[in-house]
Amino acid sequence: MTGKGALIGLTRSLPPGPTRTASTAYQPDEAFEASQAGQALPRALTPEDVSATVGFLASAAAEALTGQILTVDGGGLFT
Repeated sequence: MTGKGALIGLTRSLPPGPTRTASTAYQPDEAFEASQAGQALPRALTPEDVSATVGFLASAAAEALTGQILTVDGGGLFT
């Protein structure tokens, strides 16, 4: 039980995958390319990817979800 709690705490502290926004414009293209190489979705993440997930979670369609952790990271394949 303690291990599960630690894992949940770790995952909650992680941000979404690198997302192209005005706030991340200073990061070089290489950083985004490296991130894309480690994810299943073959494109850069957008703010709409995150907002669509938040919109779904706030909708009635997600009312049966409880205690779930959803990570918007393009299917991160990090090892």
